[in-house]
Amino acid sequence: MQLSRIKKWGGVLPAEEEKLYRQYHLRADSIQASIVMLILAIPLVAFAYNDYHFMGPGPAFFAFMVVRLVLLGAAVTAVIFLLRNRSVRVYDWIIGAWMVVGLIAVMAVNFSRPQNFIGHAVVDVVMLLLVYFVLPAGLIIKYGALILFSIFETVCLFVAHVAGSTELYTIMFAFLVANVTGILGSWQICVLRRHGFLAELEQQKAQEELKRLAEIDDLTGIYNVRVFNQIARNELQRFHRYGHPLIFIMLDLDDFKQVNDQYGHLAGDRVLKEVAGTARAKLRSIDVMGRLGGDEFGILLPETNMDRGKVVASRIQQALRRMKISTDGGTSLHVTASLGLTEVCSNDKDLDSIISRADSALYQAKREGGGPGAAVAN
Repeated sequence: MQLSRIKKWGGVLPAEEEKLYRQYHLRADSIQASIVMLILAIPLVAFAYNDYHFMGPGPAFFAFMVVRLVLLGAAVTAVIFLLRNRSVRVYDWIIGAWMVVGLIAVMAVNFSRPQNFIGHAVVDVVMLLLVYFVLPAGLIIKYGALILFSIFETVCLFVAHVAGSTELYTIMFAFLVANVTGILGSWQICVLRRHGFLAELEQQKAQEELKRLAEIDDLTGIYNVRVFNQIARNELQRFHRYGHPLIFIMLDLDDFKQVNDQYGHLAGDRVLKEVAGTARAKLRSIDVMGRLGGDEFGILLPETNMDRGKVVASRIQQALRRMKISTDGGTSLHVTASLGLTEVCSNDKDLDSIISRADSALYQAKREGGGPGAAVAN
């Protein structure tokens, strides 16, 4: 899979990959956002002392205390919901609502006592950077909210009657630098995180492909003998545990050596591939087929008794008989197969006895004629 192109200004992936990215990081983002929210709640409590200093123990002070406690409770509630949430959509709603309510509350407090605004401005700049760099949120919402907040804070400077002073220009410059740095830095972090996610997807896909290649026969696309035998052993254990019927089929092509000798190994490989695909198409999703070696295949039919197993074997034989395989020389090949099947019984302690019975049944079928309409021995 080639790395997808990240949208230049939105800092996001195409829709499907962005959805995977958000869901993959949701738990970590929720924890990180909760930590940010709790850190930003510290000034909310600490600055209650300033309320008392400027307002005294009057109605205004107690009103502000109620507001601070309500905001603190809302932050804690939001954290609880975040840590329990499993939906990206709900996460976005919680973060968006918290940013809007929190920033409005900070602006309201600052505007209520402009004489102390310069002291709060330093904390607000730090808060801006923390939200830009650490809070996982959509860039558009984050940028819009924080830029509007910075504009309002600048207006508060003029309301504080410090226009023209050194403090005014210093704080305005600090807000400007914080926003420019935050926008550029958070965008880079956003892009890098998504590239890292795509690289991880690539690695996972490569590992899955390696695992698949280790399990699948390269030519036929079905399980190789090692994996098939392991699955068969697992099915045998399940049979002994639950007693559900299980059929094992051996399939062997008739006179396959003549195909290789007369038409070449490329034609023989094509025959094996077509046979495997045709036989697999006649099986259920729970059935298992593997290449045991050469032109010999094994088939497991879980939850299947002998009568039903014979029907499946006959269906496979008929499908193979109808096949026409073209060679490079333009000749159409017709292939037939003999099948031997056996029903697993309680005396079967390992695969050897099962394979031996199916193998005997297979050669009995060959002795009885093989080819089209060959008998299915059991």
